[in-house]
Amino acid sequence: KKNAIQCLLSRSLPINRLFNKCDEYEKQEDIVINKRLKYFASKNDGVYFIDPNPAICKENKCIVIDNDKPVYTDNSHFTRKYSGIVGDYIFSKIK
Repeated sequence: KKNAIQCLLSRSLPINRLFNKCDEYEKQEDIVINKRLKYFASKNDGVYFIDPNPAICKENKCIVIDNDKPVYTDNSHFTRKYSGIVGDYIFSKIK
């Protein structure tokens, strides 16, 4: 994620846009805290875990750049747009 932001910043000069292509997707990684939360939810009645990854990941690839804009503001926080997308996904799973 950080590489995506750095890549976009490196393209601020027009000449760099010609030579520096930024990857829009990164390989999906297992997030340790998500595994722990999922395990905790499985062992406790009334506790549920909703994995947010399906909102931004498909076929083991997660979007990190959308139309030359970063999906994250840093290594772990979504932009306002993607906070809304992930939030909508989570709310759609709550019944």
